[in-house]
Amino acid sequence: MAREADFGLMIWDGKSPGTVLNVLRLAVAGKIAVLFNVPTKDVINIKSVDAWRNFIAHCSDELRRDVKDRATPDEWQLVEMSDQPNFLSAIEDGPSVSNAKKGSNEADTYSPTQLLTLDDLVAALNGALARSDAPAVKETLGRIARDHGMSQVARETGLARESLYRSLDPKGNPEFTTVLKVLSSIGLRLEVKAQKAESDSEPVALKS
Repeated sequence: MAREADFGLMIWDGKSPGTVLNVLRLAVAGKIAVLFNVPTKDVINIKSVDAWRNFIAHCSDELRRDVKDRATPDEWQLVEMSDQPNFLSAIEDGPSVSNAKKGSNEADTYSPTQLLTLDDLVAALNGALARSDAPAVKETLGRIARDHGMSQVARETGLARESLYRSLDPKGNPEFTTVLKVLSSIGLRLEVKAQKAESDSEPVALKS
């Protein structure tokens, strides 16, 4: 169903694991799902795997077990990624956008209530690269790709969506070619700069 559908509109009884799993499959395919929870009369819009993880985290243990029993190992691996540090904690030590624009070396942290723009994410990615923090680089790049639309990134790079999700997880191991393709598809490029030695930036006193 998820493969054929353009989007999902589900009426949920609040306990059916099959419906919840179909929502995940739509999210993996980069498609929007609208879930109407009959018992609570809530309407839930799920546009990404991250949003689905947040949804399932608030469900009962019994439902999560039932979904796990029905899911494939690859699908459930996406669920277990939620046990990793979330995006905000991964970039907590990175420079803020305001400091990046000012050229400051001070490190601020993002507030969980802040709306992260593309500039925020690029600043976080640059901060992770500067710290040689490989897991944060992969997770941040994955977040940018998901916001851009993983289905579109998959089409433009010629790579499978599921493969991209796994590669851009903190525990993933993407090939360098994959990283370059993803950056290109979302309109970014990797740039190398020489690191100045302290002696280059400090004046040298000449002895008389």
